[in-house]
Amino acid sequence: MIFQKYKESLLKLAFFLMFILLLFPSNIKPLVIGFFAVIVINFIYFERLKFDVKYFIINGAIYLLLILSLIYTDDIAYSFKKFESMASLLIFPFLFSFLSRFPLKIYKNIDRFLFYFILSVALLNITFFLMIWLGEEAAFKNVIKHYVFLIDNNILNNYNIHPIYMSIDVCLAIIFCMYLITNKTSAKFTSLLILILGVLFFFLFILSKKGPIISLALVTVVYFFIKTEMKYKIFFLLSMVVFFFVIFSSQTSKDHFYEILNVKDIRKGEITSSNIRYTIYKCSFDLFKKEPLLGYGVGDANNELIKSYKDISSKLFYDRYNSHNQYLSFLLRIGLIGLILILASFFFLFSKGIKNSNYLFLMVFSFYLLEMFTENILERQDGVIFYSFFVSLLQVYNKSKIET
Repeated sequence: MIFQKYKESLLKLAFFLMFILLLFPSNIKPLVIGFFAVIVINFIYFERLKFDVKYFIINGAIYLLLILSLIYTDDIAYSFKKFESMASLLIFPFLFSFLSRFPLKIYKNIDRFLFYFILSVALLNITFFLMIWLGEEAAFKNVIKHYVFLIDNNILNNYNIHPIYMSIDVCLAIIFCMYLITNKTSAKFTSLLILILGVLFFFLFILSKKGPIISLALVTVVYFFIKTEMKYKIFFLLSMVVFFFVIFSSQTSKDHFYEILNVKDIRKGEITSSNIRYTIYKCSFDLFKKEPLLGYGVGDANNELIKSYKDISSKLFYDRYNSHNQYLSFLLRIGLIGLILILASFFFLFSKGIKNSNYLFLMVFSFYLLEMFTENILERQDGVIFYSFFVSLLQVYNKSKIET
């Protein structure tokens, strides 16, 4: 059969397309994921791979618990919309639960695939930047100033992306760069990675999103001072000093970070991103206290949160802000019981990563866990696809390394 003959090549192509998924327009991305799923399912069939139930339950825990909340939620239509946008939380754990015990040949080329992702992030940002600069004939400093707003306004059809999620992708690319640099790559490849790293830091600076920057800093500090040699620690320290010097030399960026030190309810202070989050968190906690054990269900939680804004802030109410904290979202949707079960699955994955010295997985997973404190990253396709794909893949990849 044709697939039997070319199964390794097709699987390699499927993984390649997933790693460069950012380069596809939003209406094509589901087709790429569908192609990946079809190829993997065929591979599973021809290799007669067995299903790893434990792997699936632990990695699919979030989605499975949300499904259970259908029992007590009222807004079924909205529930299924959420299930559709969060489908990656089920698809990738299901597919990789068959691959978890099979040493795929493509894992030998994982560094190359990571580089493809790095390139895709850099190329997409460079393309956006040049289109704004040259297409609009705008001054360079104005492009830097307004880049964060313009990338979410259809520069290209079906390519708009929220700046928070672009920042997250840039941070992932930086993590992959640092991992590759510290893992005995050639001098030429290291030089290329350092050059790309400079480009990525430039875009992280002009996006200037506090949450991803702080999460990245915390993760890389721990990695570099536990894992790497002294020369890399010095390189990292200098890079971080230069980056934060540049950040705080910009008045706009400096103001973004300083607002954290003066957080207030938006009824008493300015309408800043930090004050908005503070007010949302207060509303979320007040709502949680009314249904602490099981929450309001996947369909009703956000509606209840929006209702609670009505007497507090017209901006929050009419703009329909979500909880801006994934853990709070879990509390509102599936209650304390659901959150505890999810945290238990996170703890299992984290402890397993430590046991296996799976540094790449630990960096990526820790970054996402930190980022969940400021964003509902698992409830938008821009965030959940790469979370589920990388967290599922990097567990399997490390296991394969150990076994071979």
